[in-house]
Amino acid sequence: PGMPMQPGYMPPQGVVPLQFVENPLQELGEAKIAIIEQQIELLEMITGCETKNRYHVYVQNQMGLKKYLFKCKEESGCCERNCCPSDARPFSMKIKHISGQNQMSEDFSKGFAEFKRPFKCTCCCLARPSMSATYAESGVFFGKVIEAFSCCDPIFNVYDKDKAIRYRITCDCCQCGFCCRNSCCGKLSSVNLNIHEGNDVNMTGKPVGTIKKKCQGIQELVTDADTFILTFLDNASPDDKLMLIGAVLLFDYRYYEDI
Repeated sequence: PGMPMQPGYMPPQGVVPLQFVENPLQELGEAKIAIIEQQIELLEMITGCETKNRYHVYVQNQMGLKKYLFKCKEESGCCERNCCPSDARPFSMKIKHISGQNQMSEDFSKGFAEFKRPFKCTCCCLARPSMSATYAESGVFFGKVIEAFSCCDPIFNVYDKDKAIRYRITCDCCQCGFCCRNSCCGKLSSVNLNIHEGNDVNMTGKPVGTIKKKCQGIQELVTDADTFILTFLDNASPDDKLMLIGAVLLFDYRYYEDI
């Protein structure tokens, strides 16, 4: 994905200009793929101190057209970022709808949605990691993600606004990019997750969607900025898709933020 364009910028010949949308929920409803790209933080690379994470979310429709939809920015304290491990640290993730007019602004006061993750010192089945979601203006709750207790493969349950399990996401822990994620081999390997319907308790049926942590080559060795490709299922609502994006963010914090 290209960087946001400056006003008056003309892309080089043959390069498709970055597209924006006016109605993010409608665009989510039509999207088949979402790309969640973590921004590289130069200050963090130079100093080694944890800075606030930022993500860019793009969507792709059936025609393959990619559009810039959201910018996500973590809100947390310096002590929380540098003293708490990433798999436990609390934060509020502000979700801002990006249009052509506000693409360069860092003002998140008028956000679109918000993911809140409380501090959880997880131990086996106790204090399982979770993250809730609300719309910014109305404060309406529309879902929650909880990482269920599992002896082996990580499992994330995605709940809807009625607190019913809508989807179950699982990751095969035997993948090199997961079990060896702190090694060079693991960092240079992709990781695949499967999305199952909520009523598929044992997750034995055919996956209805996928999540892929994409290998970024040499970038993986010098930064913890990750890129995920999320493939949506056909019957997912805009709320469902937004919750699946939130599940990707929670997965990233749980397993890839400190490496």
